[in-house]
Amino acid sequence: MRCELVWVLKRAYHFSDTEIADALRLVIESRNVELDRPAAEAGLAMLGRGGDFADSIIQHDARRARCRHVVTFDRAFADRLGPAHALLLAVGPR
Repeated sequence: MRCELVWVLKRAYHFSDTEIADALRLVIESRNVELDRPAAEAGLAMLGRGGDFADSIIQHDARRARCRHVVTFDRAFADRLGPAHALLLAVGPR
């Protein structure tokens, strides 16, 4: 499942999270589409809780790969993961 699809549906077409989730479920259930179902379902679960689909995919893949930390510039994502699982990078003065 490509995160870009969710981004386009949300930003360009102004779909609600519910509409996006419904559309993604149709794609997931299609027999002619191959995807990483556990990752897509993790993204859908996060979307259903008002979270970010792409962040959930990153978190899912990091757990599956047994990564100690996710490194990010995204403060909200780092806060959601907590300091035990995320390293927040900051852009300082040049």
